[in-house]
Parts: sequence; structure tokens; C-alpha cells
Amino acid sequence: MEVSFAAFLSSTPTIKELTEHVNVSTKWYLVGTMLDLDQKRLKSIEAQTGHNDAHKTVEMFNIWLETTPTASRRQVLEAMRADAVGENTLAQKYEKHLRELHQETYAPPSTKAVFILQKNIQSLNEALVSPVQVSQLLYCKRCISEATLDEMERIDQRRSLDDKKTTLLTVMQEIVSSDYRKLKDIATVLSDVEETRDIANKIMTEYEEKIPQDDDSTVVQPQVGVVSNEDRASDILRNSYSALSQSITEPVRMAKWLHEEVVISDEALSCVMSTRGSVSDSRAVLLKAVRDAVHSNYKHLELFVTVLQKDLKESQCINVQKEEMIDELKKKISSLEEEKTTDKESIIRDIEDEVDIFTDESSNTDDSSDTDRSDVSLDSDTPIKVGEKIEAVRSQYSMRLSNPSLDQCEKVISKLKDTDKSVILSHSSSDSMKFLIPTILEKGTINKLCIYFSLLTRGDIFSFSSQLSTNKSLTTLVLTTGSISDDGVIELAESLQHNKQLKNLHLNGNPGITSDSAHSLTELLLTNKKLQYLRLHHTSIDTDGVLILMESLMINNTLEQLWLDKEHEEICLTLPYLMATQHQEISFNAFLSSTPTIKELTEHVNVSTNWYTLGTMLDLDQRQLQDINGKAIPSTQKMIEMFNLWLTTTPTASRREVLEALRKSVVEENALAYEYEKHLRELHETTYVPPSTEAVFILQRNIQSLNEALVSPVQVSQLLYCKRCISEDTLDEMERIDQRRSLDDKKTTLLTAMQETVSHDYRKLKDIATVLSDVEETRDIGNEIMTKYEEEIPQDDDSTVVQPQVGVVISNEDRASDILRNNYSALSQSITEPVRMAMLLYKEVISDEALSCVMSTRGSVSDSRAVLLKAVRDAVHSNYKHLELFVTVLRKFPETAHIGDTIFEEYRKHFNYDDDVPEKEKFLAERNRDFQQRSMSTSSESLTFDHKEMDKHGDHEILLDRDVKKKFKEINLKSGTTFYRVRRIFNNKKNILDINEVKQLISDWFPDLKPQLSDKMTIGEVLDVLRRKCNIMDISPLENLAFEFNIEDAIPIIESFKEEAKDFCKSVSVSLCLGEKLQAVATPSRLLCETVVFVFNWNPDECTLQDINDVFDELEPLNRFKYILQVDEIDRNRSVVVTCYCPAEYTGSLIITVLGKIDTLQRRGLKEFILGNCTLWNTTQILSKNTEGADLLTEVNDLKAALRERDERIMVQEDGEVEWDWYDVTLTRPSVGQCKEVISKLENNHNTITFNYLSSDRIQSLIPIILGIHAIEQLHLLSSFFLRECILSFSSQLTTNGSLKTLALTGNSISDDGVIALAKSLEYNKTLECLHLNDNPGITSVSAESLAELLRNNNTLINLYLDKTNIDTSGVLKLIESLKTNNTLRELWLDKHHEKTCFTLPYYEDIENILIFEVKT
Repeated sequence: MEVSFAAFLSSTPTIKELTEHVNVSTKWYLVGTMLDLDQKRLKSIEAQTGHNDAHKTVEMFNIWLETTPTASRRQVLEAMRADAVGENTLAQKYEKHLRELHQETYAPPSTKAVFILQKNIQSLNEALVSPVQVSQLLYCKRCISEATLDEMERIDQRRSLDDKKTTLLTVMQEIVSSDYRKLKDIATVLSDVEETRDIANKIMTEYEEKIPQDDDSTVVQPQVGVVSNEDRASDILRNSYSALSQSITEPVRMAKWLHEEVVISDEALSCVMSTRGSVSDSRAVLLKAVRDAVHSNYKHLELFVTVLQKDLKESQCINVQKEEMIDELKKKISSLEEEKTTDKESIIRDIEDEVDIFTDESSNTDDSSDTDRSDVSLDSDTPIKVGEKIEAVRSQYSMRLSNPSLDQCEKVISKLKDTDKSVILSHSSSDSMKFLIPTILEKGTINKLCIYFSLLTRGDIFSFSSQLSTNKSLTTLVLTTGSISDDGVIELAESLQHNKQLKNLHLNGNPGITSDSAHSLTELLLTNKKLQYLRLHHTSIDTDGVLILMESLMINNTLEQLWLDKEHEEICLTLPYLMATQHQEISFNAFLSSTPTIKELTEHVNVSTNWYTLGTMLDLDQRQLQDINGKAIPSTQKMIEMFNLWLTTTPTASRREVLEALRKSVVEENALAYEYEKHLRELHETTYVPPSTEAVFILQRNIQSLNEALVSPVQVSQLLYCKRCISEDTLDEMERIDQRRSLDDKKTTLLTAMQETVSHDYRKLKDIATVLSDVEETRDIGNEIMTKYEEEIPQDDDSTVVQPQVGVVISNEDRASDILRNNYSALSQSITEPVRMAMLLYKEVISDEALSCVMSTRGSVSDSRAVLLKAVRDAVHSNYKHLELFVTVLRKFPETAHIGDTIFEEYRKHFNYDDDVPEKEKFLAERNRDFQQRSMSTSSESLTFDHKEMDKHGDHEILLDRDVKKKFKEINLKSGTTFYRVRRIFNNKKNILDINEVKQLISDWFPDLKPQLSDKMTIGEVLDVLRRKCNIMDISPLENLAFEFNIEDAIPIIESFKEEAKDFCKSVSVSLCLGEKLQAVATPSRLLCETVVFVFNWNPDECTLQDINDVFDELEPLNRFKYILQVDEIDRNRSVVVTCYCPAEYTGSLIITVLGKIDTLQRRGLKEFILGNCTLWNTTQILSKNTEGADLLTEVNDLKAALRERDERIMVQEDGEVEWDWYDVTLTRPSVGQCKEVISKLENNHNTITFNYLSSDRIQSLIPIILGIHAIEQLHLLSSFFLRECILSFSSQLTTNGSLKTLALTGNSISDDGVIALAKSLEYNKTLECLHLNDNPGITSVSAESLAELLRNNNTLINLYLDKTNIDTSGVLKLIESLKTNNTLRELWLDKHHEKTCFTLPYYEDIENILIFEVKT
């Protein structure tokens, strides 16, 4: 680096550089002589009249540069250091500048960053007051290590403040040299500390100017490899360390609590206790112990959080007690002062020590600084102790009083001088302030009044409100650190409304100030015309209060700064009027970059004789400047010629350059620069057009074109509704069916709404343009609007992301409506059977009236769809759960299934769709009353219903038979009693039971309950969770738990209930169970389940619940997956219809099981089996002799054979091979146990999984789980045959999967029927890029049409491999035909023998690059 700098010194300087940094003033002649210039030339410069020394210096350097080919920076330095010149200081400054310039030009970012920091090290060393606090902030930002923090916080009386500063500054330099980007974090931290804020801003400015900003992100990268729980917990603690180090006020008490919770050790507690004399030291020791504890066990962090919460609650009560104690102790001091005792002084000192402790704790003054902060002294270096018997502490112009008595106040007031300009009061009583403040205000000479730790009530302020209102001297009023609350602020604001002098009002550091006083402060800002600075940070004003304050800024023109807490910044930036102000400032910056006129420069930048120096700073050619200088014309005319020369020779000439040149030290025209900038702001305001106005202009210019081009305004309105560019009322108006409304009327309504939207928020124009560009007839207009928007409106922050409503609690209905809105456009184009969909939604979601409206418009699909969607929107507004039911219906239609999946993904992010069941279970199901009444009227006349007796379940009415209700209530009560008695027995055994073992056993039984068990702390809570797996017919989970833990007292109680439940099932007729849910848990989310219906040829009066239970015992999956059973209705043929809810991922397994046992089920009376809206089997199909029935019988027999084959394979459970790699894992012939083990051990880095020789039953059980793992991007299956039923069982997951990019089914793994099902499932998949189906001889042209359809509909697939299959020419032609409309496929692999056929196609050249032909081996 030094060699490079030496070479740099040998280079030639510029005239601008010399003018600015080598201003030798009157010694220019001597410097010119030392530079060996011709004396005649120097004398001619000296002889010029009317030129100042700066001008002559420039001319001298010009001659030197022109006449000296070897002119160098080194020669200038040597000349200045010559004894005859003696400008060593200037030479030193010039060399320093050259080194900085060299660093900027040649040094790497790390060196530049270190250099920037080093330049400011001295300033930091002088400014730093609290290095420990800064180190804690830097620790949070990961700018120093934990070891450094320990060193900074280490308690050592021998270590001075300078030692700590040196340690911190040294570490900061080491950090920056290691990672230059950390300098930005360091600057951010320093800017948060009052004493280093200016230095930090300077560092940040230099950083942004001198270091390339391509990649200066300081986001902490996650650790590569396995991150332990302890590391994660320590990281969480680190993020909050700074806040903790400033907030913990009672470390000793907290340490005792943590010691009781076994978080910190005996030794750590002793260390904290030993430092109890200093809160900052005790706190540091405590936090060190907590950090060590979390490093050893992450769960210690939970206990620490519990203690923090406990401290918060208790401190509120203790603070009141402390205030009372302080008052009592102060009274003791006063009484002792009046007595004459020999031991008075020692007693007073003891009491004062007690007061110091209490005042320190209650005022929270200790903030980890390294100096004694027992009493804050702002204007004097001498601290005052509470109650100390001296009158005051006086600095040159200020008076400081701490806890003065009334006598002291009188003495101080009597000695106040006219030269005393500020008074500081701390820890003062109400009486003292009532006496002092009015007197101070009447004095008329005090311009600054500061009050700390002294609470002013509303009554106190009222006592001197008139003086505040009329005072003419006070310019600054400071009430901080708990000195005022809401009632005081309200009175204060009213008193100051008409004050004509106050400019600074500091109310920061008062947690008692909330939004309750925001209206009063707003009124102050609206009325007072003098206030310039208002500080409200570190208060408890919430978002609502901030918004109230912001409104006043629209009218207030005098306030220059309003200080608020950082948390409000994001909200404020979204306010339209602040965005407009921000936009205007950005617009002014752009205005400064424009070129000024010669008239403007002549009028407002009249630098007179200083024109030559200014021209040099504007980097003009020196010869041309000398030519102007040689003309015998006045200086003003020379200045005009200089400006003309600059404007004509500098293409980038700008107003900003002029301002910067005027402010250069060598020019020193700061006053002129200020006046010129002021003129430019006024000029900008006269020409400035707000972005909202500009956006409206852009839209209005295109209104006529839009009116002519719009063909489908309703469709456009639906798209705009999704983008939140029009309101729901406007959408209703657009979709309203009215034959009298013409197309032009709808256009007018839409275009008017668009203009209103843009005038309110100009950024919405971008969204409108995006929507218009997506519609064929308005695409060109949309693109034109977008172009104009980007050209004419600055793109600083045009994000149109919808901001959440500020200060408003968003209801579940609003969230659900928002989800529906996001997908409204897709729904309005995809629903093709609105009438059928409305009938499915009838009663559950939409009303009779809504159904009638849909039915009345059935002649027009678009009208019916609009009416249906309006009804759905209204339903979701009334109850957000209606969205679940709507999704269920959407998934029943192939054209809307993918939209239903999308809505579901959004829904599950916002709502807990598996809500906990309350203690009192709801056994009654939702019923369609009309269906029930009709069915009951035909089934049994003996049953009578009281139509007035209704129960509510959610928002649905349920019709119940009185007798049924009574019987179910009885068995429900018995079930609840059983659980109550068993729970009480378990609670009595809690001392011998390990709750973690109980939770582990239940989790092993029911993995889905594990998340719900994680936060349960008592055995009773755990049993409540287990109860969800029990019902009135089966409480075996509770029985097994009692058996496993040998709770013998519970067994007889459980057995007794089982007998009663058995008798109940045998005695209760099915006809009495209509609408009753037989499972003691909430109905599972319909988003995750499919409805399964079994129709039995039974007489409902003759069969019982036990008969139903016996039938479903035959269906093993139903027992395994805990379906909810509901006897739904009785039809005219006296059949019993039983409805179940089957988890979607198990529907395939259920189909195979039912069809496999169809003979047994038919003998028991089954006559129909329905899944969703599809009848999979009925007796008429079996009895039919037609081909379809025969095909079905063949399919059933094939399924039976497949099941037998599966059972035989399952019997063999030998382990296969498992190979692990960093990114992938390969399993060959794995057993079930191996598969489960592998899945449980998968990490985020494992993105590829390969199965070889996987059986179909394991495919069916494993693939859904694999598809649910978001880290898996590639799935390969070789020689693992896929049945069609397997694919159908997880088809919905294939459609909605958002992570899988490559799917390979090769090596005889799939045939035509599987391909057909697979292609259908992948049509709307959004992530899959590569599909390998090669090496499958079972794939023929039968499945070619399905693959072609896949290529027509899928927009993400890039590569499709179909080589080494048996697709013939006809199949290939179908595939090739689909490529005409496919724009995303890059490679289609086919067998080599198809090449000639493809070559003859007329459009072969268009697809030639896509086709790849592989030779069969």
C-alpha cells in the first residue's frame, strides 16, 4: 500500500484539488518560487490589481501545471514544508487528504471501512460516556463476541473508564477489518446513543459514499450444519440483550427467583448478592449467569421469561410501596435536622443511604453506565445527594436543585441572578415545584426549565398555567423520566396553546403518557404557531395516538421535528399525506439535479470577485478562465461569462453542483448558498405537481380510449376488486343484474370508480395498469399507462401492497373475506356450474332467497355466477367458517379444485382449523331442517317433534326429538362423570406419575396430538387432550392409559361406563339418532376431509347403534383413522344413511378396503357407497348385466387380488439398504420400519429421495408423507409400480405441492392407467419442472391424450421424458400437436424411430429445438 501511495504522490494534481486544499493565501509567491516558476510570470500575477490572494494562488498553480510536465503532488508538499514557506500544518492536512483520496481510489472495501473508523476513533474516545451500554448494543447486533461483552461487563475497580473505551474501540476495529459490512451495524448502534449520534451519522455517510453498496447486507447468515436448541435459544436471548440490560431494575430479587427455578447456581447467586450495591454490576452478573444457563440448556430460557413476567406484575405493586417509603424516610431527615443530637449526622447519612437505594430503583436511572449515577447532574460535574444540606449547584449560567426543601427553595429564588438562564429540578416534591415554578416563570430571564424524576400532577400545572400561557422568556421546557402523565399533559397542552415563545417541548421518557392525551397534544399543535420541536419518544402512546398526532401535521406549518418511538415509523410512512411530503422532497432532489438558467444564476448567485475560485470549483478549464480574466470588463460580467462557459461545456451541469461549490471552504459563500437554495425551494413549489394529481392526469388522458376499448367491464371490475382498486360496493353495482342498464352505464361506473381510487392513492394506478394489461382488449392502453407512470412518477416507493388497518382489530370475518377477495377473479372465470354449486351450498352457506336468485338466472352462467359469488361474500362476512364449506364445494368440481386448494393454503395460515373442543362437548350435528322434516314425515308417524324447541350449534338451527335429546344428554353426562372421576384419581397420583412419560405415551399412540400436548403442564390438562380420542361408544384410550400406569382405582369406573354404553347402543333405535354425532370430538375441518356415505337397506325402527358399530368393525381403516359417525337421514325407501368424514389423504385406502369387503358389506345390507358427489358402488350396478357392471366386477376382483398380494408382501419385513448423502437419501427394498426411521431423520438439506423396488402398499402410505415435506425437491422411484388407485389417493397433494421440482417414475414403475391419473393430478401443479416417465414399456398411446392435455394446461413443466416407452406414431402426433400452444416446455424426449415422422410435420422447424430423440437400448 505504501509503494502505491508513493507512486500516487508522483502523479499530477488537478487545479481544483490545489485550489481547495492548498490555499496558501499571501504565501502564494513563496510557494511559486519553491516550485521553480519563472519570476517574471510570478511578478505579472502580483502586479494584477483587483484580484485577491485566492485568485492569484489559482493563477500561480495554473502556470505551474502548464509549464511543468513533471508537476507532482510531492513537489507541492515539499514546497510547503520548505523553511521559507513554513506551511507545515497545511502540508500535513494536504497529505492527509491525499491519503484519504488514495484510500478511496485504490483500497479494498475492508481497508476503506477500517480507515473510516480510524478517522473517527479519537472523536469516539472523547464522546463515549457509557462504553458498557454501547458494548451491549453491539453484542445484540453481533458486532462483538460474547467474550468481549464479558470483558466489558467484568467488575474490576482497578479498571478505569479509559481502559474500557480502549478495549471496545480496539475490538470494533478488529471486527471491521474482518468484515467491512459490520461498520454499518456499528454506525447504526452509535446513532442510537445520544453522545455518539453525530459521529455515527458521519461514519454512515462516509460508508455509503466510499464503499460500493452492491452487497452490504449485514443480515446474519444461519450457521451451516446442525444448529442446537441451545444455540437458537442463546440467539433469541442475544436479540433482546440490550433491552434487558437497560430494563432490569431489581437484579437481586430476580436472581433469587431464578435460583429457586434452578436456572442459576449458588455461586452465581452469591456473585449477584455481592454486587448488590450497584444495580448495573448486579444486572451484568445476573445476565452473564443467565447466558451461561441457556448455553447449557435451552429450556432455561423459558423459565427466565416466566421470571421476567413475574417481575413485571410485582413491580407495579412495589413501586407504590417504594414511594410511600421514600416519603417516610424524607420526613425522618427533616425531623432529625430540627433536633440537636450528637449522632445526627451519622443517622441522617444512614437514612440518606436508604433513600438513595429506593430512588435509584424507583426512577430506573441506572442504565449500565460506568459512572456513579445515584444522582443525575446535567450542568455540573458535582453530584448532589438527596437531601444534602446545601442550597444548590451553580454552573456559569444555570442552577441545579435536587430534592430541595421549601426553605432551600426560598433561598435559591432569592439568589437567582439575571445571568441564570436555566434551572434544573430533580427528585422534587409537589410543594417545592408549586413554589418554585411560578416564581421562575415570573422571573422573566429563565429560558430553559428542566424537570427530572419529579411528578407534576394536573393540579400542580393548573397552579401556574396562566404563567405558562403568558411567559415570554421560556424557550425550552423539559419534563422527562417519569415527570408527567396523561392528566398533566392535558393541562399542560391547554396552558401552552397560546404561548408565543416556547420552541422546544421535551416530554420523552414518560411511560405515563398514553394515547389518552393525544387529542390535547394535537390541539396544541393546531393552535400554537411557535413550537418547533416536540419529543414524545419513550412514552406509551400507541398507534391510534400517533395517527391522531399525524393528522395535525397537515395543518401545522411551524413544527420542524416530532420525535416518536421507532416502532411507529412503518405506519407513518404509509400515510398518504406523509407520503406526499416525502415525495415532494424526492421531487426537489430531482429538481436540484436539473440544469439552471443563466438568468437564474446571474440573479441569485452573484459571487462578484469570487467568480474565478467558483469556476475552478466547478472544474472549468483554466485557460478559458484566464481568457475571461484577461478581458477588461467588470467582475459581474466576468462571472456571467464563467457561468455561460460552464453551462455550454458541462452536459451534467446542475443546481446541486452550484450549491456544493458555494459551500466549499475555499469559496466560503454559505450565506449566498442558503439564499439560493431557499429560492430554489420556492421555485420548485410553484412548479411541483403532486403524484396523485399526475396519476389522475395520466388516467384521464386514457379514459376515452378505455371507454371505447372496454368490452367486458364486469370482468375488469372483478380483477380490480382482487387488486383492491375498487370497493365491494362498486363490484356489487357492476355485477347487479338489471336489463335496463346498458354496457355504457357499467363502463361509466367503473371508470369513475377508477379515477376516485387513483385520486386517493396514486400508487393504485400501477395496479390498474397491471389489470388492464392482462385483458386482451385493453392491453395496449394498460402498457401505455404503465409507461407514463414509470416516466412521470418517481419510483422511490410505489409499492401497492395493502397495509393493514391501523389501530383496528381485524375480525376473523374480515380476514376470511380478504382471502376470498384474493381469489375472486379466478373464481369469477372458473365456476362453470353455478346452479349446481349453489344447491350444494344451500342451507349450509347461502339462504333460500340467494338460491332462488341463482336459479332465476340459470339461463346465463355469468349472471348466475355473479349472484352466487355475491351470496358467498355475504355469507363469509357474517361467519368466517362459511369459507371452509365453500372450499369443500369448490374441491368437488375439477375446474375449481385448484382454487379451493389455494384458498385453503391461505386459510390455514390465518385460522386454527382444528380448534380445541371445550370441556362441554357438542354432540349435536348441523342439520338441514327441511330435509329432516321431509324424511321424518315419510319414515315414522309415531315420532313427534316440538318445532319450537330448537338448539343452536354455531349459526345453524337443529331440530331435535325430545326423547332423543334426553337419552343423549344422559349418556353424555355419564361420559363426563366418568372422565371427571378418573381425572381426579390421576390427579391424586400426580406425585408418582411422570407427566412427561404420560405425554410421550399418548404421543406415540396418537402422533397428531403431540403439538396439543406440548404446552400442557398438569395431568388434568393432558387427560383433556386424550379425551378427544374417546367417544360414548369407545373410551379405550383412557382405559389403556390407566392400565399402562397401573391406576387400578380407575379400572372399575371405566368398566362400569363401558357396560352402560354397550346397553345404550343396543337399546337406542337408529331412528332416534337422526342428527346425532356419535363421536365426542368436534367435526374435523371440512377442508381436510371428504364426505363418505353408506346407504343400508335397514328398517330404522328395528336396528340399533350397535348394528352400525358392528358393520364398521369390518372396515379396519375406519377404526384406525377415527372417523366421525353421524346417522344422517332416512329416505322414502326406509333406508338408513350413515355419513362419515374421511381425511382426504386416506380416501384411496378407504376405497380399496370397502370394495375389497363389498361382498360382506352387501350381505349386511349395504346398497350404496358414495364418496363426495361420486357414487362408487350400488346394488344396481352389481345386478346389471351390462358391460359397465361386468367391468366393475372385474375391477373389484382385481382389487381383491391386489389386496391379497399386498398382504402377502407385508408379511415379509426384511430390512433393505439405506444410503445417506448430504443432499439425498436412497432406499432399496426398505421395510416399513426403515421408511419411518428415514422420514423422521430427514433434515432441511435433504432435498432428494430415491426409492428402489418399493411395494405399492408402501407407495400409498409413504408418498403422501413425502409430498408433505417442503424440503423435498426431487422424488425418484425406480422399479416401484404405481397403481392408479395409489395415485388417486394422493392426487390432491400432487396438485397443490409447492416444493417438488423433479418427479421420476422409471424402470417399469407405471403404466397407462397410472399415467392418466398422474397427468390429471399435475395439470395445475405450479412447481414441477421435470417429469421422467422413461423406461416404462407399459406406457402406450392410450395415455398420450392425457399427457397432451397436461402439456396444454401446465405452465411450469420444462422437461418431459417419454423415451423407451411403447407410445406409437398416433400417440406422438397427439403430443406434438399440444406443443403448438405450450410455451414453457424446453425438452421432450422421444424414441429415435419417431424422428422421421416428426420431421415431415409442416411446423417441425418451430419445435425442432424442443424434441430430443433417444435410441432404444
